[in-house]
This record gives sequence, structure tokens and C-alpha cells, in this order.
Amino acid sequence: MFAKPKAANCVQRDSRDFEIYLFDLPTEIFTEIILGHWMPQREKVEIATLAKEKYPQIEVYEARLNETDFDLDIVPYE
Repeated sequence: MFAKPKAANCVQRDSRDFEIYLFDLPTEIFTEIILGHWMPQREKVEIATLAKEKYPQIEVYEARLNETDFDLDIVPYE
């Protein structure tokens, strides 16, 4: 999703002094979450639990290395 920086609802700065543009988005626009391959397991569990409790309409997937091709498989998170 792309948005113009001028349309941001809030602008903050991170620890390196880069600007972070924050936008209010309705949760209905989100249909899935894909957890990254290198994401720590603890964070995967936290995000998946939060999604299932607060946003049951959102599907949760995770990226896994394909065993035969140079590719990622996106599979349901369990």
C-alpha cells in the first residue's frame, strides 16, 4: 500500500532520526498476515495470537524455504 507522506496522521522519528509516517487504516482492508522466514518464533507466536484474538477475519501465513527450488513457500501458520 502506498500513501503520500503529506497524508500521514502522525510523523515520528526513529532512533536513527529517520522520519516514520503513520496512517490510520481501517482493519477491514487487511486480509492476511505473512510472517517472515527469519522472524523469531516468539514474535511469530505473539503476532499470530493477537491476530486470532482481535482480528479473526485475517488469515495468518508464514514463509518457509522451499526444499527443492530457490523460493519461499507461503503456508498457513500453525
